[in-house]
Amino acid sequence: MNENKHKLNIVIVGGGASGVATAIFAKRKNPNNEVIILEKNDKICKKVLISGNGRCNLLNKNLDINKYHTEYFNNTKEIIENVFKKFDNKKILNFFENLGILFKEEKDGKFYPITDSANSIVNVLLYELEKLNIKVFFNMTVKDIKKDNNIFIIKTNNDIFSTDKVVISTGGCAYPQIGTTGDGYIFAERFNHKIIKPFPSVVPLIIDCKYLKKISGIKFSGNAKIIFNNQIIKENRGDILFTDYGISGSAIISISRYATELLNKNIKNKLFVGIDFVPNLDDEKLQKHIINVKNINREKDIKFLLLGLINPKLIDYIFLDRVDLNKKLTDLNIGDIKLIVDVLKNTKYKIIGSKDFHFAQVTAGGINLKEINNNLESKKVNGLFFTGEVLDVDGDCGGFNLVWAFASGAVVGDSL
Repeated sequence: MNENKHKLNIVIVGGGASGVATAIFAKRKNPNNEVIILEKNDKICKKVLISGNGRCNLLNKNLDINKYHTEYFNNTKEIIENVFKKFDNKKILNFFENLGILFKEEKDGKFYPITDSANSIVNVLLYELEKLNIKVFFNMTVKDIKKDNNIFIIKTNNDIFSTDKVVISTGGCAYPQIGTTGDGYIFAERFNHKIIKPFPSVVPLIIDCKYLKKISGIKFSGNAKIIFNNQIIKENRGDILFTDYGISGSAIISISRYATELLNKNIKNKLFVGIDFVPNLDDEKLQKHIINVKNINREKDIKFLLLGLINPKLIDYIFLDRVDLNKKLTDLNIGDIKLIVDVLKNTKYKIIGSKDFHFAQVTAGGINLKEINNNLESKKVNGLFFTGEVLDVDGDCGGFNLVWAFASGAVVGDSL
């Protein structure tokens, strides 16, 4: 291992969205800045490439501070607000449009490149790095970072670099299979930064349900609710998928953070996911429908009634031990009807866990925001900056996390 004798101005650890944005904006601000990126993978932005199922949901027009979470929200939200005041949706779109990317808006305010390909985003970023002469060192794993006489010394698997400023853009723990293994937390702790315990977000949930194996693979459109202490704390409508371990789908993972936060604090009692199998009908309309079907088909059984309401493969299981499916419709009383409505609208499963970081799209938790300033520089160590997911900032599902990555990187780059 040979020490790099050429001292740099800025070294960015991590070539994801936030790291690349930092490098580009730092170089644009001052072309004399000597900027390099140390990336442990063989390509940049690997997480961007798989975002939005490979289509790259870059941002969301409904950008709002309340779409974001942090341990000390009321005390630190101004940091997040400051980032988006400096670099909002309009500036992000303008940045990419100037690189040749056009966008289209889809459901729920999500923006995608018109190519429907994350490769388009990554390729233009690569071109811009080359244009600005920003060198990316691939397959470069950082082992240690120290500060000596106001100079940072960075040891890697291949070289030693010295620099005036370091930006930690290593991401969190989500998708460790692409290299996001929490390295940034280790480096931050060595500089005496506190880490809010990371936990998975935007992730499938594990539930207590004895017939999961029977219904695994069944997918439908419904409404999901996270329920704690008999209070609904978050709900969303969309696809719901039963699996052999629990429950997934867009409706579930988009609200999963509200469950995993409690699980992370070892709060499991009275934590449930509630499922509405027929969200298009409220209780009153559903009850009227059941009565109407009963009056026309009196000699049919309850199972016949349910065939037009939910996936037939679910009928035998979600009503198990609650409703006699062989009972004739003519024998239904108002109590039976209300019970059927309750099962269809308010079935609850106890949440006992979540899938791990291998299945999570986002990391919640991270470097305590109380210990950084509005430019995302450490309050403890001058010249040490953090961007993106390594910080204790995570957004709701739908483009909010990727826009945080780009915006935080741009703000840091512009301050270097």
